[in-house]
Amino acid sequence: MMLQMISNNLARYCNVAARCCLSTTRSENEVTLSYELNDKHKSNRALIIAHGLFASKTTWKSLAKRLNEQTKYKVFTVDMRNHGSSYPYTNEMNYVAMARDLRRFIQQVVIEQHKSASVALMGHSMGGKASMAFALDQVNYLIYPFLPRF
Repeated sequence: MMLQMISNNLARYCNVAARCCLSTTRSENEVTLSYELNDKHKSNRALIIAHGLFASKTTWKSLAKRLNEQTKYKVFTVDMRNHGSSYPYTNEMNYVAMARDLRRFIQQVVIEQHKSASVALMGHSMGGKASMAFALDQVNYLIYPFLPRF
């Protein structure tokens, strides 16, 4: 039931334009996010799942596989800054920096490398706050904000 609701809401309400402002210069605090991809259906739509504090991309592995099967979205699970296999570890650890990491990941990996036309972000706890910080920074690019029906 919950997966079906997520699937329906993703299909109807989540769409972030595939245009992200991104500086091409590398700062000293730039982090490369490690990720796993589920893409059984070769979709041009993507969902990025950001984990919570002290977790990693593997936390969402089984749900990511099911979401890919049911929604037909490419599902990326990422290791956030200073977690899992993302590198380098850095002293800068705040939501603005994590939102920058997500923006860079979306531009370089999701759009340019995997050719996704639309992107939805989903996060838990720290990952949810980083996703909201991204949305606040990229408000001009939000097409349909996620508004669940109750």
